[in-house]
Amino acid sequence: MSLEAKSDRLNYRRKSIEVLGLGGNITPRTPSEETPKSNKFNFKVRSSWKTGSKSRKNAEDPEEKIAQVSRDLERGVAILHYVCAFIGDTNYEYNGYYGYFGLAVWCFSLTLHFSFDFYDAFAVYQSAWGPALGVFFVAFCTLSYWTVTRTVPWVAVALRTLRDDSIGGYTYFKTIEITSLVCRTLPIIVPFVGLFSTGGQYLCYAIDNALTVNISSIPALSRFNMTGLNWVSDVLSAVRFFSLLHVLSGYWVFNLCQLVLLFLVGMSMIEFQEQVKPKLKSHTGSYTFQQAVSDISNRARFIRDASKSGT
Repeated sequence: MSLEAKSDRLNYRRKSIEVLGLGGNITPRTPSEETPKSNKFNFKVRSSWKTGSKSRKNAEDPEEKIAQVSRDLERGVAILHYVCAFIGDTNYEYNGYYGYFGLAVWCFSLTLHFSFDFYDAFAVYQSAWGPALGVFFVAFCTLSYWTVTRTVPWVAVALRTLRDDSIGGYTYFKTIEITSLVCRTLPIIVPFVGLFSTGGQYLCYAIDNALTVNISSIPALSRFNMTGLNWVSDVLSAVRFFSLLHVLSGYWVFNLCQLVLLFLVGMSMIEFQEQVKPKLKSHTGSYTFQQAVSDISNRARFIRDASKSGT
């Protein structure tokens, strides 16, 4: 190729680079006889364009990791207490007077819901179904008390214990992060499953043709003139719906708190085993038998306390 042709080709490439706006990242290379024929393009790319040229970020600072985990933990615990305020959690540190308001509404919803259930059962089975409803009522009250006084406080203490252990010993970051994430999603999960369960219950009401509360069918009110009092039935029907929604949502709160407890114990045990096995298999002698017995004893105590806090 003649020198004039090479010069024209070089000028064409320079103009192409200027049009594409790549002049700051691409440096044209003057053609020479030493350039290998395998080079398809006669320019070189800067190192910042090459794959993997950017240096990876340094490992995360342990103190910063602990701080981030602590923030997620405290936020998850606060939201867990906030959700449980709907079933009577009166922890003043997290809920304040809102917890007492939630307790009053919860007691009111339980009373109304089981009153309506007893009324429906009495209309069909007379008083035979009353003892069963009484057992359900006592079970709900017991679950409410146990969840807000034992399960939820223990979950908070257990998360902080795992956080403290992660500072100087075994690390349970994965357990804390996932458990905190589950607690933060409870305000979304509980209303959804509560509405779904209420819809299923009202489907059964529709099958039995009992969607509304008919006060005229109450024997004690049959002797009175109910003309013009249809609005009372509408109000009672609305009250039954919201009390049922509240009670079924509370039922799911009981179950979800137990699932959080089981996940917390199981996941932390998996992380403990993953970290203690290499120590037990190592032959350096830095991890003694006495230390192994102490660590496993602490884990056994942790699981025992969890079993006492569950229902």
